[in-house]
Amino acid sequence: MIMHTIPLPAELDQEISKRASDEMNAIWLDSFDEFVANLFKQYDDVALTLHHATTGVATEAGELLSISKAAWIYGRAIDHTNVVEEVFDVLFYIQAIMNLYQLDRSQVLSYGIAKLRARYPEGFNELDANRRRDKAAGEPQT
Repeated sequence: MIMHTIPLPAELDQEISKRASDEMNAIWLDSFDEFVANLFKQYDDVALTLHHATTGVATEAGELLSISKAAWIYGRAIDHTNVVEEVFDVLFYIQAIMNLYQLDRSQVLSYGIAKLRARYPEGFNELDANRRRDKAAGEPQT
């Protein structure tokens, strides 16, 4: 399967690489959970904390959607720097949810990959998408 990719403009790619090397000296990927824990506002109530994080995910995903809508509907140029910023913001709030439930990336990825392999044993197709083989009978088909 071929994935479509969009090369970043050279100057943005260089800026990201420079920032990444600078930041990774202070914040290793393995400690992103701690980085988020230090910045994310927690509440005494789990439901409020979850709501804060899910609202953050939805808001930041909406900002990504606005970028693609502006390109699709209005023919505007895609601001690649803004795309990178919004992707980070989504990841930040996703990590906050993972922190709340004490999940690590390997757990989430392993679960999700197993689920999609069960659903799409031969790769994506409409029939398997509608069958939802990974769901037990009577389970919500979401």
